[in-house]
Order: sequence, then C-alpha cells, then structure tokens
Amino acid sequence: VLPAAVRFGDALAQGRRKTWTPPALGPDDIAVLQYTGGTTGVSKGAVLLHRNLVANILQAEAWYQPALKKIPKGEQIVTVCALPLYHIFG
Repeated sequence: VLPAAVRFGDALAQGRRKTWTPPALGPDDIAVLQYTGGTTGVSKGAVLLHRNLVANILQAEAWYQPALKKIPKGEQIVTVCALPLYHIFG
C-alpha cells in the first residue's frame, strides 16, 4: 500500500464535495495529447492545441459543404473513410 494513496471511492467522494469552476482556456492551450507510433513505431505524444482542433473542424466543414448541400433534408448522413491500420488508428 502506498502511504499517500487515496482510495478511488474516497477520491470521488472528496470531488463531490467540491465546487467545479471551468478553467479559462485559450487557443494556445493543450487540448489533447494524442499518442502515436508515427511511422517509426516509437511511441510519442503529439500535442494538439485547441486552435488545432478548431482549424480541423473548419477544414472538414469547408470540405464537406458541397456534398452536404446535396443531401435531402432529414436524410441520414453516412461517411466512409479508409484509414491505415497503423499510426494513430491501429
């Protein structure tokens, strides 16, 4: 047993008694540490900032807009994407 360890249930109980305040976040704050072996197979963490994720969403929106305009209202959108079974998806 570790002397400074806190049991999981106790940690949850302590957390329930606290007030949560959302942190102030900006575009240059870290949003995700995405672990990947890349093309070398050596594990590493890629740092993605909030601005990276927002830029990716805007890129996807721009890319899909022409196709989305052709989908009849109320119809389910289906996307098929072939991904390699290595890097971050393997």
